Amino acid sequence: MAVTRKAPTGARAVLAATWQARVLDTGAVQDELTRLWAELGDPGFGGDGAGEASGEALDAQPRSGSGAMLTRANTLNLLAVANSDAEATRVETAIHHLTDFYPSRAIIFHTHAVPDDQRGGGLDVRVALLEQAALRNRPVVRFESITVSADSSRADHLASVASPLLVAELPDFLWWPGDSPSRNSLFTDLAGLVDHLIVDTASFADQPRELAFLAKLARASDNAFVISDFAWARLAPWRQLTAQFFDMVAVQPCLDCLDEVAIDYAVSSDDMVSGFSAALLAASWLATRLGWESIDRLEPSGGGWWAPLRAHTGSRRRDVTLRLQPGTSETAVHSLSNLKLTARGEAAGTFAIERISEPALTTSSETPTMPKVSRMVYTRQFDDAVLLGNELSDFNRDRVFEEALNFAATLLPESDTSR
Repeated sequence: MAVTRKAPTGARAVLAATWQARVLDTGAVQDELTRLWAELGDPGFGGDGAGEASGEALDAQPRSGSGAMLTRANTLNLLAVANSDAEATRVETAIHHLTDFYPSRAIIFHTHAVPDDQRGGGLDVRVALLEQAALRNRPVVRFESITVSADSSRADHLASVASPLLVAELPDFLWWPGDSPSRNSLFTDLAGLVDHLIVDTASFADQPRELAFLAKLARASDNAFVISDFAWARLAPWRQLTAQFFDMVAVQPCLDCLDEVAIDYAVSSDDMVSGFSAALLAASWLATRLGWESIDRLEPSGGGWWAPLRAHTGSRRRDVTLRLQPGTSETAVHSLSNLKLTARGEAAGTFAIERISEPALTTSSETPTMPKVSRMVYTRQFDDAVLLGNELSDFNRDRVFEEALNFAATLLPESDTSR
């Protein structure tokens, strides 16, 4: 029997069904979704509702009785894995708050520990049709959500459940928001089913190990597997502002005299999230864009890390010092608090970016021939829904990210003391 389920602000469940199954019958899930669509009156299911949409709202029709346009998402499959109740809430909240790009079907696997005396071997299954209200003259959008909750000891069986639930002939995305994909057999199985992996390396407890694993995965994918990282996406304004320092021709010679890169990053917070991976990726991005080489791995130094890099200008070589340091800022959640580039010699200069509040960064630059220039830039830190929506709308490989990830792998310390 269909029941109404209250959803977080954003998309709401217009119809839903819940049951428990000892062995998940994927055919029953498909039948239930068909019944729910038919109950809503969608075409193809015996009704007269709206058509489907691929990316944009195509073939939308007026919603019965309201005049509002209604469309059914037909874009992609989204698999998401939550290994705790907190992650399950995070995943559902993000999916419910998507605003511009929606999956045709979202499949959420929620694994959790169950006491021995309560284990029954069953799976809790919930299917729902979600509806996102019309925004900015766009139609109402509906898409499917399937949540499968299982005892962690049975998680290995979930991959066999995923494949028949994926809508055929659509791109398949896997969102892994939590920790340790390299040590999880479910991740290995699910990664073999999808085209695109989305992670958040800031959430990895052992960031050196997991970054090395992702770099190896990217190299081995042979152009068939796309990897995205929320930590990299959070760096977008930092990379843009860094590049803008050197837009003026008069300042560009400073690039050939840079000899120190210092980055402060957010320390591990209550939710065990750190900005170390963001700092390492930011430094690696700069190194790959400027053609620098890594000489040795990061080593502990003054409570942080340092590593020597090698730069080449024509036939001249110079050493560049990289310093990564835990910061004290309370606003640098999951990412960076400061980035400073120092050039010495014939084209000296200092260039710095600092996060001063949740929505604002400041930049400053100074050379012997140019006075100090400072400005404030408003660039808010995006939540999961925005980051996820951006990744779902981009089907291409990010070669710049992959190059930075591979460079970062050459710098990674052998053991995890980054947090």
